[in-house]
Amino acid sequence: MTLKDVLTGLLTDDGPHYECRNCGMTLEESHDVCPNCDSSEIATYEFDSNS
Repeated sequence: MTLKDVLTGLLTDDGPHYECRNCGMTLEESHDVCPNCDSSEIATYEFDSNS
């Protein structure tokens, strides 16, 4: 997935976005630990395209 794909998805999708703060991996759903690096530092961002 390219940066352009990620940004386009963020700008067009409502709802939460999950990202590992350690490795930067974008997650499709909430996880307790990152499946890529096993970090427990998962950030949740809420986007509302109606604002």
